[in-house]
Amino acid sequence: MDRYAGPIELLLLRKDFRQGFAEIAPAGLTFDAWLLHPQIRDLTELARAFLDTTIIFDHFGGPLGIGPHEGKQAAIFLQWQRDIFELARCKNVVAKLGGLVMMINGWGWDTRDSPATSDEIVASHEGDYLHMIDCLGPAGCMFESSCSGR
Repeated sequence: MDRYAGPIELLLLRKDFRQGFAEIAPAGLTFDAWLLHPQIRDLTELARAFLDTTIIFDHFGGPLGIGPHEGKQAAIFLQWQRDIFELARCKNVVAKLGGLVMMINGWGWDTRDSPATSDEIVASHEGDYLHMIDCLGPAGCMFESSCSGR
């Protein structure tokens, strides 16, 4: 994943972004937020500023494990837990759970000769799922899935 350029710095705080974001709720739409863990606090601020807009928090907030974040998953997890706790206080936020086995997460699932088993993935990511469900409650979480292209 050598071409990933990273998030747009402070995108969720930009005036022009927020002007457009203000049009979402009046149009009867929701906002899917697929971002990266350094942006979770910005999303919390956005959610607090737009209480009438439903925000769907995707992929656990993209905890990175590549580039400067490589090998730092334990430290990132601690900050991520605190950030999720604060985000979950925003009643206009729900979560779509999945996407923790992507290359950007740095767990190496993509480099294996054989796919990870469900048991391996649960053992590695159980804490992430339990924390999200504890913070947002079962009603505030949904599981995402992908199709096989059929």
